[in-house]
Amino acid sequence: MNDEYLIKIDEPRIQETCDAFFKWKDLNTYVKSLVSRGINMPDAISEPIGCYCLNLLWNKKSGGDAKSLDGKKIEFKATSEGV
Repeated sequence: MNDEYLIKIDEPRIQETCDAFFKWKDLNTYVKSLVSRGINMPDAISEPIGCYCLNLLWNKKSGGDAKSLDGKKIEFKATSEGV
């Protein structure tokens, strides 16, 4: 994995991600009022949140969504259920 694509999620980036989350949540609530299934959470939201909470580096290239500090590849999965 090329390290130039690994991003540490800092405070400004997590604030932008949280703003995007609440915009997605509003859209998801609207969609669920029309149909029974909501919109899956975009990876551009779930991956940075997971990386921030778990102290991982976000991989914006192929080969894993994140990388642990000891070099392990990490994959995230997210849905709209329960949100």
